[in-house]
Amino acid sequence: GVTPYPVYCANSASIMLISAMTITRLLLLRMPHRQRTFTAERAHAMCFTVWLFSLGLPILFLVIDKNDVEFDQRIYLCDYAFKSDIWRWLLPLMTTIVMYLPAIITGLCTVPLVLYLCKARRVSRRSGGSRRWQGIMTTVLTATVYLISILPYAVYRFVQSNFSQDSSFHSDYFRLAVSFLSLNTISNFYIYSLTVHSFRRFLWVAVGWDNRSYLAAPTNTNTIGTNNVGAEIESNMVNERMHQTPA
Repeated sequence: GVTPYPVYCANSASIMLISAMTITRLLLLRMPHRQRTFTAERAHAMCFTVWLFSLGLPILFLVIDKNDVEFDQRIYLCDYAFKSDIWRWLLPLMTTIVMYLPAIITGLCTVPLVLYLCKARRVSRRSGGSRRWQGIMTTVLTATVYLISILPYAVYRFVQSNFSQDSSFHSDYFRLAVSFLSLNTISNFYIYSLTVHSFRRFLWVAVGWDNRSYLAAPTNTNTIGTNNVGAEIESNMVNERMHQTPA
C-alpha cells in the first residue's frame, strides 16, 4: 500500500514544476535584462523547493491515517481513501493549492506566450530566420498538454460530491480522467523531439541511424536555433565516413 505516496508526490511536483517553468519563461521574455540573474543555482533551488513542497500531501497521509489505503478497482491500483473527517475541508484546500492554482496560473501564462510565439515567428520570417523560438514552443506545448491532461481530473474533484456513489461518473468518468493524467508524462519525449532540434540530433547520433531520410530534419536551422554541438557531432561523423579506407 505504498503506491499512493510516491504517486501523489510525483504528480504534485510535476504540476508545480510545469507551472514554474511557464512563469519563468514569461518573466524572462518580459524582462530580458534580468536573464543573467536567473542562474542555474537559482533554478536548482527552485526545483528543490517544489519537490520539498510536494511532499506535503504524502506527509499528511502518514500523519492523519497511514492505514487509510485500499485497492481501487476502477483504476486497479492502491489509492488513499480519504475516509477521515478532516479530509472534508483539508482535501479541497490541498486540491486548490496543488492542482487548481497551478493550472490557472499556467493557463494565464500560456496565453501571452502563444501571442509572443506568433509575433516571434513573424519577425523571424522578415529577418531571414534569425529569431530563436524553440524554447517558447517547447514551453507552450508542455503547458498545453498539461492543461489538457489535468482538466478531466480537476473537473472530477470539483463536482464529485454532486453525484451519488453508484453513478457512472465515479467509475467510467473517473477511469477516463485518471487515464488522461498519463498524457502529461508520455508526451514529454515527443514534445522535445518535435521542438528541440539538438535533442533530435542527439537521438540520431546515439541510436546510430545512418539512413535518416525518412526523418523530417528542418532545412532552415536558424529558425529554431540549432545547437552547434549537435551539428558539429553530425559533421564529424560524415567526415569520418568519407575518410575511411575501403577494406
